[in-house]
Formats: sequence, structure tokens, C-alpha cells
Amino acid sequence: MRQAGHRGFTLIELLVVIVLIAVLAATAVPSYARFWARARFDGTVAAVRDILAFARERAIANDTTTVVTFDASNQVFRAEVMAPPAMEDQPLALAGQMNVDPATGLVPEAPRAFQLAPEFAVTRMERMAETTGLRSGRPAGEIRFRGDGTCDGAQIVIVSDTGYSVLLTVWPGTGRITVEDL
Repeated sequence: MRQAGHRGFTLIELLVVIVLIAVLAATAVPSYARFWARARFDGTVAAVRDILAFARERAIANDTTTVVTFDASNQVFRAEVMAPPAMEDQPLALAGQMNVDPATGLVPEAPRAFQLAPEFAVTRMERMAETTGLRSGRPAGEIRFRGDGTCDGAQIVIVSDTGYSVLLTVWPGTGRITVEDL
């Protein structure tokens, strides 16, 4: 006859499992926090890059100028499409189709904007002309994209309070945007 054995865990075995879970959690939680902070930072950089790419794309599509401004007090990037130049040989039937606000000169397309979260900041935004010593008289936080795909060119440094930082470079000849970790 067989004796019925009790199957179960001893108190020591349960304590060992709890200690192992605690050690794994202690290593996983900080890693996850760093991952989440980097993911948020990368998302912010991508949003700024997208605003710049949108401005270039709209300038080319409308054959006009698109202006990206950065308001340092509110930490907001804003892209606005300027009215295309008037065409003298345009038929009268088409002349009134483009509703341009006469006060601002902007087409009715809603501007795109992106506000940085409080944990991110732009520490430097300079147009390429300013880094080479040329001054244009326009505000430092303004980049103009033209209908041929070119732009003023700029260098933008974005930092996070967790220590991440990148340099976004907008190349003047092509409007190409590159991102480089600092």
C-alpha cells in the first residue's frame, strides 16, 4: 500500500521565489523607466522633425514659402503656409479660389503646431546663416522653406531633463533633416 504524500511548497521555497521576484523587479523597473524616458524623448524629436518636414512638403506642394517659428516662452513649434505669389496670367474664374487672409498673407490651411512637454527644452536654435556670421534681420526662431525645396537651414538642440540631447540639422540646400545624438 502506498502512502499518500503531501505535495506543496515549504516556507523556505516560497521565500526563495519571493526574493528572486524582488531581485528581478529591482533590475527591471529602472530599465523600463529609462526605456520609457527615451521613448518619450524620441517621440518629441520625431514630432519636431515632422513639423519641419511638413513645412518643406507644403512649401514645395504650394510653390510658396512656409515659415516654421519657435516660441521659446511657450516651447511651441508652429508651421504656417504663406500665400503663393499672385499669378498675372491666371484666368478670372480661378482668381478667387485661393482664400488668402489679407492681414496675414496666410492661406486658410490651419497651421501645424507642436508644444514640447515640460521635461524637454530647446537650448539652441540658430539658422545656418547665423552660424556662418551672416545676419538676415529675421527672428532667430524662424526658418523659411521655399517652393524649390531649399530653406534657411538651421541647427536645433533639444534636451530632456533625463539627460538625453540631440542636434537636428536642417540643411539649407536640400531641406534635408538629420538627427544626431549629443
